[in-house]
Amino acid sequence: MRAKAAKVEVEAELLDISGSGAALQSNVLLDNNTFVELHIEGVGNMEGRVARSYEGGFAVKFEVSAEQRGRLKTAIADYTQAARILDDDKK
Repeated sequence: MRAKAAKVEVEAELLDISGSGAALQSNVLLDNNTFVELHIEGVGNMEGRVARSYEGGFAVKFEVSAEQRGRLKTAIADYTQAARILDDDKK
């Protein structure tokens, strides 16, 4: 995943995502309220601000339009459905 903060690209791994934000694992710690632009595969660019930093990463609260929130909700639902199918295949 790509995260851009203050024109600097940061390597990060998406740990968790919801309609309101995301938790990312990264070696780079960002200050609270830092503007961040994330590129999320299947969703596109999402903007937000660092809600909190923690050892090993940071959480971002999204600042998105209704259209972006809808795309994000659809992507999460699609991912969740795919995960259920994979889990059913293991049974």
